[in-house]
Amino acid sequence: MPADTILLPSGRATDAAATAEQLQQIFRRLEEELDAGALGIGIGLQYVPGASRLEIIETFQLAARRHVPVFTHVRSTGYNEPGSGIEAVNEVIGAAAISGAPLHIAHINSSCRAQVADCLSLIEGARAHGLEVTTEAYPYVAAMTRINSALFNPGWQEQYGISYGDIMLPGTGERLTKERFDELHKAQQAPRVVMFVNWS
Repeated sequence: MPADTILLPSGRATDAAATAEQLQQIFRRLEEELDAGALGIGIGLQYVPGASRLEIIETFQLAARRHVPVFTHVRSTGYNEPGSGIEAVNEVIGAAAISGAPLHIAHINSSCRAQVADCLSLIEGARAHGLEVTTEAYPYVAAMTRINSALFNPGWQEQYGISYGDIMLPGTGERLTKERFDELHKAQQAPRVVMFVNWS
């Protein structure tokens, strides 16, 4: 499946919890992909902020039944509560504890930023109590995503502590203004952008 299909623009599909029928479809598809040889289940929680806690736990339970790990971007980042990196890391560690599924948290540095030491201590504590939890960090000061993704839902500036000038078009190096952001955000073919968020 193309990445553009997986990464939906923000809206009803990303901001609402799945219905029971949708969950059945999701789990059926996951089972099919695991049967075809998938190595684990990937979850982009930042891109589907409306996903319920229960559907995440049920996804972890499916992974545990199939003896595969869950690889996830956590639900949120930043310092503000609710929605801090610490809260987001706690959510997926809790799901791993409930289900017994191995967990890999993607990009701990961009997920937790200034709270990375605290988030690493949560992982260390989980591992000390027998949970199979891993993570990694990448050595860049920026992240990349589509400008119409749920990462740019209202409140993104406060959540990430950045503004329009911290967003760049990778092909040209253009730093955005509010007007340019608004234009690209609603464009039919929304581009990928670089977000300079990882230095704090």
